[in-house]
Amino acid sequence: MKYYLLCCTFILIFVGCDGRNQTYKQTYPQYTLSNFDGKNIQIIKYKNKIQILPAPDTNKPVMFFFLQPSCTECFKGIEHIQRLYEEYKDKILFFPILSDAQSNEENFKSEVAILKKNYGLNFEFYRSVGEDFLQSFERESDSNFIVLYNSSLSLVGEYEGLVPEEMLELDLNLSI
Repeated sequence: MKYYLLCCTFILIFVGCDGRNQTYKQTYPQYTLSNFDGKNIQIIKYKNKIQILPAPDTNKPVMFFFLQPSCTECFKGIEHIQRLYEEYKDKILFFPILSDAQSNEENFKSEVAILKKNYGLNFEFYRSVGEDFLQSFERESDSNFIVLYNSSLSLVGEYEGLVPEEMLELDLNLSI
């Protein structure tokens, strides 16, 4: 009986403490996005899917718009992004992300203020905290980069450079 009790104790210890539940965080990369107001969002990126934490209370497509402040080419199509945002802001989750590895919080705030003033933008910008979210798409682009996910958070498309507004609008309408 003592032998049986001793074996059960060892089995419980080794099976109960194997750490299998921790592989989720180690297997899939996590990224933190922070906005001007300090709101943080966690993004877990699978191969062609994402998970957003805290989970949004709506089932909407998601658009990430990466913008580099040092890139003059990036601002040529910003009025199209602003118009798409105005038209679809109730139908999609829109995350414009300032992607600059050297940017700290103070630089981020000043860059956001300048962008909003110069271009009349009225959406909230985010920035990557820690590891750069843009690099998860294997891009180190000097142009703007847009990623669109459908309502089930599966990848619809990646768009680099100046993308025709109609092309984005078509994919947005198909995702809604």
